[in-house]
Amino acid sequence: MLNSAALIKFGIKEDVSDPVAGHFVRGADGKLSGVVYEYAKFQINRRRSDMATEEEVLQQTREFFEDAVKLGITSVQDMSLPGGAERCLMASRKAPTPIRMRVVRMAGTTVNGRDKTEGRSLPVHPAPLITVSGTKWLLDGSPIERTAAMRKPYTDLPSTSGELDFPEKEMEAMLRESLQNDDQLMVHAVGDRATELFLNAMDATGGAKAWSNRRVRIEHGDGIMPELIARVKRMGLIVVENPTHLALRELFVKRFGIERADQMQPMRSLLDAGIPLALGSDGPNNPYLNIMLATIYPESLAKQSLASKRLLPTR
Repeated sequence: MLNSAALIKFGIKEDVSDPVAGHFVRGADGKLSGVVYEYAKFQINRRRSDMATEEEVLQQTREFFEDAVKLGITSVQDMSLPGGAERCLMASRKAPTPIRMRVVRMAGTTVNGRDKTEGRSLPVHPAPLITVSGTKWLLDGSPIERTAAMRKPYTDLPSTSGELDFPEKEMEAMLRESLQNDDQLMVHAVGDRATELFLNAMDATGGAKAWSNRRVRIEHGDGIMPELIARVKRMGLIVVENPTHLALRELFVKRFGIERADQMQPMRSLLDAGIPLALGSDGPNNPYLNIMLATIYPESLAKQSLASKRLLPTR
């Protein structure tokens, strides 16, 4: 959310056009309201990042690495937002990184489509501890703004079921580009509709035969409902869950109702199905916080805890 001073600072004028998969909200009078969504927000974040000096960038990078080392982290995957893959690589090399760093391309969009060039000219191994590989796109938003794409309307706002950032045909294009570039594809997919349509796109571009060994990743995966788990397994998908999202339990119940909320954010079910599961920070760097949350889970979802079932309280 931007006030008028921020709109001026970031050069956002009244005649600005929406980028693909992004939206500048306007009021009834047609003027910008200051609310910005998805890839339009990334444009703002990039401009803000570009305002930082190299000295400021390196200082923040060194502080991040120092914190990571203290926490016992030995490798990190940087989604290269908001600065872009090139600047993330520059900062990692000049800091320099004391641990393994993977820079993932996470480009923006323009009014004409997705930016398919960002980071493509970078070497795969630009330094001994740095690798540049993988591409990530956002397929939908989040439950916080009710922009996660759901198959059924939101319980607390039945007029919407969320929004897809990209249609299924564009998901198919992402998948074909992954094959063409021999590059791991990662997608942010929170809602069950976004997840189902991505699985459909995988079927349309070769199915399990093409994808079961490609290590395609779904990041978040909150909306992998029980009936979608077998398809996720068949496609060989890796799921990166974020235990910190469990802190949104009350919000999930409000947004989706208790029945749907109880089916979302699975972890134990994914493991039991033989699906590779990883934990991602998506915020706080402390891995022990995420391990704790994945272990204790909210009481009503205790069956999804990663703790040994023997350790769960009996009733």
